[in-house]
Amino acid sequence: MTDSRLARRPPTPGIRPFGSLPPSGTGMDAARALELAGVDATELALLASTTFKEAQTLEELVTIIATTRRRGLDALSKQVYYERFGGAESGPSLHVAIDGLRVIAARTGRAGGKSEPRFSGSWDMPVEGGKPKVVPEKCVVTVYAINQGRPCAYDGVAWMSESYPGTSARGRMWRLRPRGMLAIAAERQALRSAFPAETSGIADLDEPEAEPAPPARVVEQMPRAGQRTYDDYFPEEDWSKPTVTNAAGDTVDVGTGEVLKPTREREVGDRERAETMTQGSL
Repeated sequence: MTDSRLARRPPTPGIRPFGSLPPSGTGMDAARALELAGVDATELALLASTTFKEAQTLEELVTIIATTRRRGLDALSKQVYYERFGGAESGPSLHVAIDGLRVIAARTGRAGGKSEPRFSGSWDMPVEGGKPKVVPEKCVVTVYAINQGRPCAYDGVAWMSESYPGTSARGRMWRLRPRGMLAIAAERQALRSAFPAETSGIADLDEPEAEPAPPARVVEQMPRAGQRTYDDYFPEEDWSKPTVTNAAGDTVDVGTGEVLKPTREREVGDRERAETMTQGSL
Protein backbone atom coordinates (compact mmCIF):
# COMPACT_ATOMS: atom_id res chain seq x y z
CA MET A 1 0.00 0.00 0.00
CA THR A 2 1.45 3.38 -1.01
CA ASP A 3 1.81 6.28 1.40
CA SER A 4 -0.93 8.26 -0.40
CA ARG A 5 -3.44 5.43 -0.13
CA LEU A 6 -2.45 4.82 3.49
CA ALA A 7 -3.01 8.52 4.26
CA ARG A 8 -6.51 8.40 2.74
CA ARG A 9 -7.47 5.29 4.66
CA PRO A 10 -9.53 6.22 7.75
CA PRO A 11 -8.15 4.95 11.07
CA THR A 12 -9.97 2.09 12.77
CA PRO A 13 -11.55 3.19 16.08
CA GLY A 14 -9.78 1.71 19.13
CA ILE A 15 -6.81 0.41 17.11
CA ARG A 16 -3.42 2.07 17.39
CA PRO A 17 -1.45 2.68 14.20
CA PHE A 18 1.06 -0.09 13.60
CA GLY A 19 4.37 0.65 15.28
CA SER A 20 2.99 3.19 17.76
CA LEU A 21 3.14 2.82 21.54
CA PRO A 22 0.23 3.03 23.98
CA PRO A 23 -0.04 6.21 26.06
CA SER A 24 1.63 6.42 29.45
CA GLY A 25 -0.48 6.63 32.56
CA THR A 26 2.27 8.04 34.77
CA GLY A 27 4.28 10.20 32.39
CA MET A 28 6.83 7.52 31.52
CA ASP A 29 8.83 8.41 28.43
CA ALA A 30 10.07 6.04 25.73
CA ALA A 31 13.67 6.05 27.00
CA ARG A 32 12.58 4.88 30.45
CA ALA A 33 10.28 2.26 28.90
CA LEU A 34 13.17 0.85 26.85
CA GLU A 35 15.35 0.71 29.94
CA LEU A 36 12.78 -1.17 32.02
CA ALA A 37 11.65 -3.52 29.25
CA GLY A 38 15.21 -4.45 28.27
CA VAL A 39 14.52 -4.38 24.51
CA ASP A 40 15.43 -2.02 21.69
CA ALA A 41 13.05 0.48 20.12
CA THR A 42 12.21 -1.74 17.14
CA GLU A 43 11.23 -4.74 19.26
CA LEU A 44 9.21 -2.55 21.64
CA ALA A 45 7.19 -1.13 18.74
CA LEU A 46 6.65 -4.58 17.20
CA LEU A 47 5.46 -6.10 20.47
CA ALA A 48 3.10 -3.18 21.04
CA SER A 49 1.52 -3.82 17.63
CA THR A 50 1.48 -7.64 17.59
CA THR A 51 1.69 -9.98 20.60
CA PHE A 52 0.91 -7.34 23.23
CA LYS A 53 -1.46 -5.14 21.24
CA GLU A 54 -4.04 -5.46 24.03
CA ALA A 55 -1.84 -3.43 26.40
CA GLN A 56 -3.64 -0.17 27.14
CA THR A 57 -0.79 1.79 28.75
CA LEU A 58 2.96 1.99 28.32
CA GLU A 59 3.44 0.79 31.90
CA GLU A 60 1.32 -2.31 31.21
CA LEU A 61 3.32 -3.04 28.06
CA VAL A 62 6.65 -2.74 29.90
CA THR A 63 5.43 -5.00 32.72
CA ILE A 64 4.36 -7.88 30.47
CA ILE A 65 7.55 -7.62 28.38
CA ALA A 66 9.66 -7.78 31.55
CA THR A 67 7.61 -10.75 32.81
CA THR A 68 8.09 -12.60 29.53
CA ARG A 69 11.83 -11.93 29.47
CA ARG A 70 12.15 -13.11 33.07
CA ARG A 71 10.70 -16.45 31.95
CA GLY A 72 13.23 -16.52 29.12
CA LEU A 73 10.50 -16.66 26.45
CA ASP A 74 10.27 -15.04 23.03
CA ALA A 75 7.05 -13.08 22.61
CA LEU A 76 7.57 -12.51 18.87
CA SER A 77 7.75 -16.29 18.35
CA LYS A 78 4.27 -16.69 19.88
CA GLN A 79 5.58 -18.51 22.93
CA VAL A 80 3.23 -16.31 24.98
CA TYR A 81 -0.12 -14.65 24.32
CA TYR A 82 -1.74 -11.59 25.84
CA GLU A 83 -5.39 -11.59 24.91
CA ARG A 84 -8.91 -11.41 26.26
CA PHE A 85 -9.57 -15.13 26.50
CA GLY A 86 -12.59 -14.63 28.74
CA GLY A 87 -14.54 -12.52 26.26
CA ALA A 88 -14.87 -8.85 25.44
CA GLU A 89 -15.78 -7.88 29.01
CA SER A 90 -12.76 -9.56 30.62
CA GLY A 91 -9.34 -7.99 30.91
CA PRO A 92 -6.38 -9.33 28.91
CA SER A 93 -4.14 -11.88 30.60
CA LEU A 94 -0.73 -13.35 29.88
CA HIS A 95 -0.72 -17.02 28.88
CA VAL A 96 2.19 -19.30 27.99
CA ALA A 97 1.59 -21.39 24.87
CA ILE A 98 2.66 -25.03 24.47
CA ASP A 99 5.82 -23.94 22.60
CA GLY A 100 6.76 -21.78 25.58
CA LEU A 101 6.28 -24.67 28.02
CA ARG A 102 8.42 -26.93 25.83
CA VAL A 103 11.19 -24.32 25.81
CA ILE A 104 11.03 -24.03 29.60
CA ALA A 105 11.25 -27.82 29.97
CA ALA A 106 14.11 -28.21 27.48
CA ARG A 107 16.11 -25.44 29.13
CA THR A 108 16.26 -27.40 32.40
CA GLY A 109 18.33 -30.15 30.79
CA ARG A 110 16.14 -32.76 32.51
CA ALA A 111 13.53 -33.31 29.80
CA GLY A 112 13.45 -36.87 28.47
CA GLY A 113 10.82 -36.75 25.73
CA LYS A 114 7.17 -37.68 25.68
CA SER A 115 4.86 -40.47 24.60
CA GLU A 116 2.32 -40.51 21.81
CA PRO A 117 -1.13 -39.26 22.84
CA ARG A 118 -3.51 -41.99 23.96
CA PHE A 119 -7.18 -41.33 23.21
CA SER A 120 -10.23 -43.02 24.64
CA GLY A 121 -14.00 -42.64 24.72
CA SER A 122 -16.16 -40.42 22.56
CA TRP A 123 -17.88 -37.09 23.10
CA ASP A 124 -20.39 -35.09 21.08
CA MET A 125 -18.78 -31.72 20.42
CA PRO A 126 -21.37 -28.93 20.08
CA VAL A 127 -21.15 -27.20 16.70
CA GLU A 128 -23.13 -24.03 16.12
CA GLY A 129 -25.79 -24.51 13.47
CA GLY A 130 -24.86 -28.12 12.74
CA LYS A 131 -24.83 -31.68 13.94
CA PRO A 132 -22.55 -32.42 16.93
CA LYS A 133 -19.13 -33.74 15.96
CA VAL A 134 -17.98 -37.02 17.53
CA VAL A 135 -14.52 -36.49 19.02
CA PRO A 136 -12.34 -38.30 21.60
CA GLU A 137 -13.48 -37.82 25.16
CA LYS A 138 -10.11 -38.20 26.90
CA CYS A 139 -6.41 -37.94 26.09
CA VAL A 140 -3.35 -38.98 28.12
CA VAL A 141 0.21 -37.86 27.33
CA THR A 142 3.25 -38.99 29.33
CA VAL A 143 6.24 -36.66 29.75
CA TYR A 144 9.57 -38.11 30.90
CA ALA A 145 11.98 -36.12 33.06
CA ILE A 146 15.04 -36.73 35.21
CA ASN A 147 14.16 -36.07 38.85
CA GLN A 148 16.96 -36.39 41.44
CA GLY A 149 18.98 -38.50 39.04
CA ARG A 150 16.16 -40.94 38.25
CA PRO A 151 13.99 -41.08 35.13
CA CYS A 152 10.36 -40.40 36.01
CA ALA A 153 7.12 -40.46 34.04
CA TYR A 154 4.39 -37.85 34.46
CA ASP A 155 0.95 -38.37 32.97
CA GLY A 156 -1.13 -35.45 31.78
CA VAL A 157 -4.86 -36.02 31.36
CA ALA A 158 -7.21 -33.77 29.40
CA TRP A 159 -10.96 -34.14 28.94
CA MET A 160 -12.66 -32.71 25.89
CA SER A 161 -15.74 -31.69 27.88
CA GLU A 162 -13.54 -29.54 30.15
CA SER A 163 -11.08 -28.20 27.54
CA TYR A 164 -13.32 -27.31 24.60
CA PRO A 165 -13.89 -23.50 24.65
CA GLY A 166 -17.31 -23.80 23.04
CA THR A 167 -18.88 -22.67 19.80
CA SER A 168 -17.25 -19.23 19.90
CA ALA A 169 -14.44 -18.14 17.58
CA ARG A 170 -11.88 -19.29 20.13
CA GLY A 171 -12.99 -22.89 19.63
CA ARG A 172 -12.43 -22.85 15.84
CA MET A 173 -9.16 -24.81 15.97
CA TRP A 174 -10.74 -27.32 18.34
CA ARG A 175 -13.43 -28.00 15.76
CA LEU A 176 -10.88 -28.28 12.92
CA ARG A 177 -8.39 -30.58 14.70
CA PRO A 178 -9.91 -31.79 17.97
CA ARG A 179 -7.44 -34.65 18.52
CA GLY A 180 -4.40 -32.42 18.12
CA MET A 181 -5.76 -29.73 20.42
CA LEU A 182 -6.74 -32.23 23.11
CA ALA A 183 -3.26 -33.81 22.89
CA ILE A 184 -1.69 -30.37 23.41
CA ALA A 185 -3.88 -29.81 26.47
CA ALA A 186 -2.80 -33.17 27.94
CA GLU A 187 0.88 -32.49 27.21
CA ARG A 188 0.60 -29.10 28.89
CA GLN A 189 -0.67 -30.72 32.07
CA ALA A 190 2.12 -33.32 31.96
CA LEU A 191 4.80 -30.64 31.52
CA ARG A 192 3.50 -28.71 34.48
CA SER A 193 3.58 -31.86 36.61
CA ALA A 194 7.10 -32.76 35.51
CA PHE A 195 8.53 -29.24 35.98
CA PRO A 196 6.49 -27.62 38.77
CA ALA A 197 9.16 -25.14 39.91
CA GLU A 198 9.77 -23.82 36.40
CA THR A 199 6.08 -23.57 35.42
CA SER A 200 4.54 -22.34 38.67
CA GLY A 201 2.30 -19.31 38.29
CA ILE A 202 1.81 -19.88 34.56
CA ALA A 203 -1.74 -19.66 33.23
CA ASP A 204 -2.91 -22.09 30.56
CA LEU A 205 -4.56 -21.08 27.31
CA ASP A 206 -7.23 -23.70 27.97
CA GLU A 207 -7.87 -22.97 31.62
CA PRO A 208 -11.35 -21.47 31.93
CA GLU A 209 -11.75 -18.04 33.42
CA ALA A 210 -12.52 -18.21 37.12
CA GLU A 211 -16.16 -17.56 37.84
CA PRO A 212 -16.95 -15.06 40.58
CA ALA A 213 -17.70 -16.68 43.90
CA PRO A 214 -21.35 -16.59 44.93
CA PRO A 215 -22.20 -14.18 47.75
CA ALA A 216 -21.82 -15.71 51.18
CA ARG A 217 -25.01 -16.67 52.99
CA VAL A 218 -25.30 -15.63 56.61
CA VAL A 219 -26.87 -18.47 58.55
CA GLU A 220 -28.00 -17.87 62.12
CA GLN A 221 -27.12 -20.90 64.20
CA MET A 222 -29.62 -21.60 66.94
CA PRO A 223 -28.28 -23.01 70.24
CA ARG A 224 -29.07 -26.59 71.12
CA ALA A 225 -31.24 -27.39 74.08
CA GLY A 226 -29.26 -26.88 77.27
CA GLN A 227 -26.35 -25.22 75.46
CA ARG A 228 -24.99 -22.07 77.12
CA THR A 229 -24.88 -19.01 74.91
CA TYR A 230 -22.85 -15.83 74.88
CA ASP A 231 -25.56 -14.05 76.85
CA ASP A 232 -25.30 -16.66 79.58
CA TYR A 233 -21.65 -15.81 80.11
CA PHE A 234 -22.12 -12.05 79.68
CA PRO A 235 -25.27 -10.76 81.36
CA GLU A 236 -27.06 -7.76 80.00
CA GLU A 237 -24.93 -4.66 80.50
CA ASP A 238 -24.52 -1.14 79.22
CA TRP A 239 -22.69 -1.94 75.95
CA SER A 240 -21.72 1.68 75.44
CA LYS A 241 -19.03 1.10 78.06
CA PRO A 242 -15.65 -0.25 76.87
CA THR A 243 -15.78 -3.07 79.45
CA VAL A 244 -18.37 -5.26 81.17
CA THR A 245 -18.39 -7.61 84.11
CA ASN A 246 -19.29 -11.20 83.38
CA ALA A 247 -21.08 -13.67 85.63
CA ALA A 248 -17.79 -14.78 87.22
CA GLY A 249 -16.96 -11.23 88.22
CA ASP A 250 -14.22 -10.66 85.62
CA THR A 251 -13.78 -7.34 83.82
CA VAL A 252 -13.94 -8.04 80.08
CA ASP A 253 -13.12 -5.80 77.08
CA VAL A 254 -16.29 -5.45 75.00
CA GLY A 255 -14.46 -5.16 71.65
CA THR A 256 -11.99 -8.05 72.01
CA GLY A 257 -13.42 -10.27 74.74
CA GLU A 258 -10.11 -10.11 76.62
CA VAL A 259 -10.29 -10.60 80.40
CA LEU A 260 -8.69 -7.42 81.72
CA LYS A 261 -9.13 -7.87 85.48
CA PRO A 262 -9.78 -11.45 86.65
CA THR A 263 -11.37 -11.99 90.03
CA ARG A 264 -9.08 -12.26 93.02
CA GLU A 265 -9.85 -15.96 93.53
CA ARG A 266 -9.09 -16.81 89.91
CA GLU A 267 -5.92 -14.71 89.95
CA VAL A 268 -4.64 -16.55 93.04
CA GLY A 269 -5.57 -19.91 91.53
CA ASP A 270 -3.75 -19.15 88.27
CA ARG A 271 -0.65 -18.09 90.20
CA GLU A 272 -0.68 -21.30 92.26
CA ARG A 273 -1.02 -23.47 89.13
CA ALA A 274 1.84 -21.62 87.44
CA GLU A 275 4.08 -22.15 90.48
CA THR A 276 3.20 -25.86 90.59
CA MET A 277 4.03 -26.30 86.89
CA THR A 278 7.32 -24.44 87.35
CA GLN A 279 8.36 -26.65 90.27
CA GLY A 280 7.42 -29.78 88.35
CA SER A 281 9.64 -28.83 85.43
CA LEU A 282 12.73 -28.36 87.66
